[in-house]
Amino acid sequence: MQKAILALQILILSIIVIISFYVVNTLNQLSIEVEKALLIVDEISIYIPKIEKIIINFEELEPLFESLNRISEIISLLTDPLGSEG
Repeated sequence: MQKAILALQILILSIIVIISFYVVNTLNQLSIEVEKALLIVDEISIYIPKIEKIIINFEELEPLFESLNRISEIISLLTDPLGSEG
């Protein structure tokens, strides 16, 4: 009877060790993935000010595009004053 109890204790201990190993392994993998995610967030935070600057510069160019449209209309009036098609 004692051998059966000893075998059962060894079995339970083995199951606990296996589960513990699995939990530790999973936590290590999770830790690695979190570190990768934090690195990506750091890289993105480096580029956000640059992207904001590009957006601001593009917004400053918008009136220029509008004036280019007006210039294009003036040039087409000068080159074709009667508005003939063809």
